[in-house]
Amino acid sequence: MFGISHPRRWQSEMDRLFEGMLGPQAPRWVQGGMVNNFPPLALWETPESYHVEAEIPGLTLEDIDIFVKDREVTISGRLQGVDSDQGTLHRGERPTGEFKREIRLPMPLDPDKVEAKLSHGVLTLDLPKVETAKGRRIAVKDGSASP
Repeated sequence: MFGISHPRRWQSEMDRLFEGMLGPQAPRWVQGGMVNNFPPLALWETPESYHVEAEIPGLTLEDIDIFVKDREVTISGRLQGVDSDQGTLHRGERPTGEFKREIRLPMPLDPDKVEAKLSHGVLTLDLPKVETAKGRRIAVKDGSASP
């Protein structure tokens, strides 16, 4: 497989590939730059609002900033790395650095009614729609009857 017949050589080649991705020459998303597509999230809609669950393990309330305007929601913050005073880092596979996730929704939101909760590494956002964006059922009257 992959032109490598010996299992140890295959393991060595895999280690080399991962070192290339996660070592000192790693892409910015791993080594302290802007983290892309973080946090991973789920988004769903009900007639009254949108709901978001975002996985942000290890972050505290102070590490997270949420901004809501019109149809846009921005979740941003900073992922802390290992403190260099703790010793020599041999693997740095956890993303570190600033992150910013922007979500554009089809309908405007009511920023005064937005609720955000953080529990066990999951950020939950309840994003109520503006009253006019919710829509309403219109009763149809019989127009054939004379006044």
